[in-house]
Amino acid sequence: DKAVAPSAAAAASSSVASASAAAAVEGEARERDCERERLEEELSMAKALLMLNNVQLNMDLNEEGDASAPQVVNLKGNRRLIQQLITLKQKVSLLNQQYLLLRGDMLYLSHEMNVCRHWVLQSFCMAMQHQCQEHSSLQTRFE
Repeated sequence: DKAVAPSAAAAASSSVASASAAAAVEGEARERDCERERLEEELSMAKALLMLNNVQLNMDLNEEGDASAPQVVNLKGNRRLIQQLITLKQKVSLLNQQYLLLRGDMLYLSHEMNVCRHWVLQSFCMAMQHQCQEHSSLQTRFE
């Protein structure tokens, strides 16, 4: 009986160790998948920006015309590239909107930092003035 107990304990600890090792491997796999998705998205964005360099648009803009009338745009070329171009245009538009929002947030935060800095300075000056008054009051009492 005594010989069986240590081997059972060793088997139990071995199964716990293998379970924790499996969990660690699974966590690393999830990390690799997340990293791969991030890299694929970055690569996709880089491809899209390179595609923009290879696109040439010939435009003849008409100032007059009925804005409510449907406009016909003829695109000629590789179907996949045109779809990617449309997707790219949508992504660039979204990025531009996000940029404007972030820029607005940064300007607001900058303003709030200046307000906060001014408030801290004002509070410090008031505290110093109060401290000086207390000091001179105590000084006169002491004399």
